[in-house]
Amino acid sequence: EALGGGGRGVRSRAGLCKYTRVFEVEYQGRPVRVTSVLGHVMTTDFKDEGTKSWERTDPKSLFSAPIKTFVPRDMDQVAKNLRQQAKEAGELFLFLDCDREGEAIAAEVWEVCSKANPVLPAPYRAHFSSLTTDAIRRAISDPKPLNEKDVSAVSARTEIDLRLGAAFTRWQTLALRSHLHLPDPSPPPVVSYGPCQLPTLGFVVERFRQNLNFTPKAFYTLALDHLIRDRQNLTFHWNRTRVETRRELEGALERIRGERGARVKTVSEKDVRKGAPLPLSTIEFEKRAARWLRIGAKEAMGVAERLYQRGLISYPRTETNRFPDEFDHDSILAVQAQSPVWGEYAKNLLSSKRSVNHSLLNVTNTDHLTRSSRPRFRVPAKGPDDDKAHPPLHPVNFTTALTPEDAKVYQLICRHYLASCSADAQGISRTVELKKGGETFKLSITSVSDPGYLAVYPYEKWG
Repeated sequence: EALGGGGRGVRSRAGLCKYTRVFEVEYQGRPVRVTSVLGHVMTTDFKDEGTKSWERTDPKSLFSAPIKTFVPRDMDQVAKNLRQQAKEAGELFLFLDCDREGEAIAAEVWEVCSKANPVLPAPYRAHFSSLTTDAIRRAISDPKPLNEKDVSAVSARTEIDLRLGAAFTRWQTLALRSHLHLPDPSPPPVVSYGPCQLPTLGFVVERFRQNLNFTPKAFYTLALDHLIRDRQNLTFHWNRTRVETRRELEGALERIRGERGARVKTVSEKDVRKGAPLPLSTIEFEKRAARWLRIGAKEAMGVAERLYQRGLISYPRTETNRFPDEFDHDSILAVQAQSPVWGEYAKNLLSSKRSVNHSLLNVTNTDHLTRSSRPRFRVPAKGPDDDKAHPPLHPVNFTTALTPEDAKVYQLICRHYLASCSADAQGISRTVELKKGGETFKLSITSVSDPGYLAVYPYEKWG
């Protein structure tokens, strides 16, 4: 649709694989065919069929046994479809995910296509982070070569996983079968090993042991309530936090009750701020969706994938929590200004960003921006992580035509982006310490003087 001007002139027909259709469109006066794959087209396994015998193969020999990479039976139709299209192609653009795994799949597609059409020139690798028309056309106009280092990294990891997994699975299964009194049906049960499984299992076992060995211990604490004129109750917290014996508690309580009234020890006041969130990585998105939307990680990512496929958000699998310096915030803010809910906020951010840029160019006073209660744009803080493949998760388009579940996730992503572009929240923290019966009690109250990002981010509370 991006190439065909919104779907006009796009023709679709079945490919050799029922799941990978072929689309035909004319782009810039040239015929283009688009098809797809279903993940990895090729797999890796041991060359020698004799290695499949657990009894006749020493697990140690699997670390040096020859291996092969080939198209498995379940990907045969996908590969045939690629070959058919490649035979008639003059150029090849690879629009796979822009991460290491996507690079490896792109290399597999190139291997299949180049064998079908030996005169096909080296492929163009498209780099994109969203499925908008502009992003796709930019990727076509500025292609890159395949990243052979990323391809080699995935190939090495795949070989390591195969050798380690096969060798240790056989070794520990055979070693533990009699020790654990495992039954001997046909086929016998397998005690699987994987480089990712083992550390995860370690975390689970460690937590299980902590819970198993945990001994509950009673503790005691005090709080001092003070009723003020409008019958509002203020709770002062004990500086000692808690004690472990009832004798200590009763001793402190007796001293407190033996003293009439309470003495104000100190009153202090200081300016405080609550920092705007970092740009959104996948892990942080999953955490926040679970905490605030009560949506599990798998469900949240499923929704994010749907939003990405509709061209509403950027690629949802990213480790990056910092925007590049050249990132175009203006266009994202302009799109978000369409929202009937947070659109006015986005407009104010965009307006303040442009006025700051204009003021800096003209060397004029910008104090009015810091005194204004309107939202102020701030370049998002740079987090420590950058996967060099995708920017942080952010909105790229706007719509209100969403299911309630999708709308909740989309709103979180939009609001988080706007919050990351906003100023910190500012406030005043006032602390009162009371002395009574030799014990100190403290009350801290924060009043918000400037909500900053909190004005668009209702998930966090302060003050």
